[in-house]
Amino acid sequence: MINPLIVLIALSLTVIVIRLRVSRKYDTLYEAVGNRPNEINNRYQFLHNQGVRCRLQNVSSRPGVIIHGSSELGTTVRLLVHKNDLNEAEQHMIDYKRSC
Repeated sequence: MINPLIVLIALSLTVIVIRLRVSRKYDTLYEAVGNRPNEINNRYQFLHNQGVRCRLQNVSSRPGVIIHGSSELGTTVRLLVHKNDLNEAEQHMIDYKRSC
């Protein structure tokens, strides 16, 4: 009979390896700290609409620290872009800055 603990460990290791492989395919293009989540969300939507493979990553957070009831002081959000789309994303960010 297969030990359930061994199955759990094997499954956990598989998930970790898959996540590491996926994370190596993305680079940080932009990072927002504190109370600027709208800015990074707008950049993400702009790139996504242009067909750039990107994602948002919540890096850190200090729960309970709230500024004026809106957003957390310790939150850092990264805009990650697929390595093959990085040059294209940088060019689109130039257009984004011009439109603001």
